[in-house]
Amino acid sequence: MIDRNGLYPAAIDDPPTYPPSSTLARPTERVTLAPPYVSGQQLEEMGFINVTKESVYELNWALYNNGITSKNEIAHFLAQCAYESNWGLWLTELGNDEYFAANGYGTKYRGAGYIHLTWDYAYYNFSIVMGDPEIYVQGADYVAAHYAWTAAGWFWTNKGLNATIAAGATVRDVTRIVLGSYNTWEKRQANYDKIFMVLQ
Repeated sequence: MIDRNGLYPAAIDDPPTYPPSSTLARPTERVTLAPPYVSGQQLEEMGFINVTKESVYELNWALYNNGITSKNEIAHFLAQCAYESNWGLWLTELGNDEYFAANGYGTKYRGAGYIHLTWDYAYYNFSIVMGDPEIYVQGADYVAAHYAWTAAGWFWTNKGLNATIAAGATVRDVTRIVLGSYNTWEKRQANYDKIFMVLQ
C-alpha cells in the first residue's frame, strides 16, 4: 500500500520508513525508525480501536515528523486524541448538516482526524503542506480515511504544543489549547495516566 506521499513500503510488513523531520510535503529522503514509538499492541492496551498496521505506521510517522518523541509528549498527544476521537471510534465530527451549517463550517469541512481538523482554511493549508489537493476538494471524509493521525500531528505542531509541554504544561493546560476551554480536562487526565502507564 502506497500512501499519498509515496511513503508506505511496497509491503506493509517491511520495516517502516519515515520522511525527514524537516518537511512534511513530498520528502526526498527516507529514514528507518525501528522500533516504533508506539506499537499496535500498546494502542490496543490503551483502549484505541480500529488499530491497523497502516494506522500504526501513520501514527509513528506523525510522531516522528512533529517531534512528539518523549513518553510525556506522546502521552499528552494520545490523551487528547483519545478523547477527541473516542479512542478512534469517531474520526469525523458527530452531527448533522444543520448542526455543521449553524457552526459556520458546513459538513464538508467539519472536524476530521484524531484531533479534529476544522474549517475550510485549515483544510486548504493542510492540503498545501501535504501536497494533496484532494484534502481540500473532498474534505472531512477524505482526511478521516487518509490522514487521521497526520492531521492531528499537524494541528499539534501549529499550536506549538511540544514547546508548551516542555515548559511544564499540564493536561489541563493542553486541553485549554486543544479545546479552547478546560472542559473535560479531568477525563483527558485519566487518559494521560492510562496511556503513560502503557508506554512504560
